[in-house]
Amino acid sequence: MVEIVSVHIPKTAGSAFGTLFLQKIYSKNQIYSDYNFASIQDSLHEISPQTKVVHGHFHANKYSSSFPKAKMIVWLRNPVERLISHYFFWMNQENFQDDPGGLHAAFIKQKPSFYDFCHLNRIKNSISNGYLNGVDLKKFYFVGVQEFFGQDIQDLAGLMHVRLPRSAKRDQKLNTNRYPSYQKEKESILADKALIEEIKSVNYIDMKIYEEALSLRAKRLEDYKL
Repeated sequence: MVEIVSVHIPKTAGSAFGTLFLQKIYSKNQIYSDYNFASIQDSLHEISPQTKVVHGHFHANKYSSSFPKAKMIVWLRNPVERLISHYFFWMNQENFQDDPGGLHAAFIKQKPSFYDFCHLNRIKNSISNGYLNGVDLKKFYFVGVQEFFGQDIQDLAGLMHVRLPRSAKRDQKLNTNRYPSYQKEKESILADKALIEEIKSVNYIDMKIYEEALSLRAKRLEDYKL
């Protein structure tokens, strides 16, 4: 019986969550990785009776009918910083295979500026349109925030009454972007206040979702104190 459905939004610590949390609690044959953008029918065909976790890039409502009692988990990140990370990740991955609809292939061919990238129809508000797909954050069992990753996975472990091994506590390091001069490029973009405000404007829905995630996290922390 599937216990967890983990929606991995790209560049939000989803890979680290899989490695430092899910794989520390569940065995390899208990985790189904859904990264091939298959239909629900095809995915269900591959999920075995041993499966406890479904983790990957898919719409939040993909498995809602199939596993209605599963705990839904998602991680979010400041949309501006997520887009910066996404952009340079793609710039550094010319042969990337995870390419639904050929978007990444077109990106590599055109090499758009960061500004143009953020204005692509399939990139704008891609958290709300591509992953949450209308699912309210309050329906998730846990909403983690990438900027507080270390603390949040400890909080989730407490909620689930599981103990993370010492290695998970020690290795709470997020994957770093391997694009050359990434940090310098990122700082340059963040210093352009007009550009940042423009990106926030065209990603207004994703910004509101992120703000809600921060509010839910603040409430969760307050509840822990009671």
